[in-house]
Amino acid sequence: MKLKTDVTYKYNNMPIMLEEGVGESFTDKKVISEAVDKIVRIGIRNTTYLPILESEKIPFEVEYVDTDELLEGETVTLTDGVLGELTKIYRELRDSNTGELLSEKEYVTELVTSAPVKMVVKRGTKNRLQLYKK
Repeated sequence: MKLKTDVTYKYNNMPIMLEEGVGESFTDKKVISEAVDKIVRIGIRNTTYLPILESEKIPFEVEYVDTDELLEGETVTLTDGVLGELTKIYRELRDSNTGELLSEKEYVTELVTSAPVKMVVKRGTKNRLQLYKK
């Protein structure tokens, strides 16, 4: 493991500057942190964050309203259900001149573009035998 060192050259406890080629006979070496490999980009690059939009469908709920106006097993739709839509927003960093992708897709936020509309269904509860008893 390679360590980064902070080297201070001293003579009579006073820091000094050594010329090239001079030996390191008066040094104190102290490790201040472990070495870390990293990429450093040098230069100027015009970059732009481009938005990426992804849509998902939101399912609607179904609400049943029981009624004795209809026979068992019969249903009548009062309100049709409508799927909602959820939009997720991401961004990518790209080079403005070349369009080269510089970073992976990064999540930003999400919002409900359109809320789902609940489906309402009337469901019959009247027993068929009750029709014949009257």
